[in-house]
Amino acid sequence: MDDHFLKNLTKPLGLHLTNDQLNQFGQYADTLVQWNKKMNITRITSIQDIAIKHFFDSLAVLPFINHIAYESILDVGSGGGFPGIPLGIAQPHKQITLVDASRKRVHFLKYVTNLLGTKNIHVFHDRLELFKPNILFDIIISRAFSDITCFAMPAKKLLQASGRIIAMKGQKYSDELQQFNSTGFQITIESYTLPIIYQKRFLIMLGLQ
Repeated sequence: MDDHFLKNLTKPLGLHLTNDQLNQFGQYADTLVQWNKKMNITRITSIQDIAIKHFFDSLAVLPFINHIAYESILDVGSGGGFPGIPLGIAQPHKQITLVDASRKRVHFLKYVTNLLGTKNIHVFHDRLELFKPNILFDIIISRAFSDITCFAMPAKKLLQASGRIIAMKGQKYSDELQQFNSTGFQITIESYTLPIIYQKRFLIMLGLQ
């Protein structure tokens, strides 16, 4: 991966990635491509698309949570590690927890976080509704995990009172939101655009009332 490309890509987010962080992102992209040849982790396989659709898309949440006092993030249904691993690389002092129900994907997540030396990222093989961590999280986030209801309701019990649940969505989020019983939640919708390909993304942010 071209370090300058990723560095320039993420500058509008207020990020100034170090050389070590850029190297981690490069290793991550290479490992993702290699593993994807033997198991289905992602349909996105070109290095530029990984940088835009995985790395930038994961990190784009940061400007929207900077005003929240948070130390811990739970990434639900992490899959190939998005958005949790990019957030963990960019914020080495925050505690990031990844949980996924697929044993194969968890094996990949443990391998790649060990390879990258990301001591602040912890991986668990579990389902959200059965997951019993020993802490409550400041932010619980998911990208393409499930519909908003199936994500938010079981996530609620793992959230700090002042925390946020964030569902990362594409253009067709409105049908899900209409079917969501928002009782007990305060909803904020934010949006951003992926650079170069100009695709719009949405963050459904849920706070507890």
